[in-house]
Amino acid sequence: MTHPQNPAGEARPTPEQLNRISAQLRDLNAAYKAAVAASGKAQGDSTPSPKPGK
Repeated sequence: MTHPQNPAGEARPTPEQLNRISAQLRDLNAAYKAAVAASGKAQGDSTPSPKPGK
């Protein structure tokens, strides 16, 4: 009989680890939003611009 990939008795992260992970996710999310906002400002809106010569 095979063992499940994630058994119920597997070690779980401590509250401190969860807090650290949550903080990292918040930082990454903020950086992602800043990058999207910066690229949006640099490129204008997302509508395609008319191609010259057509």
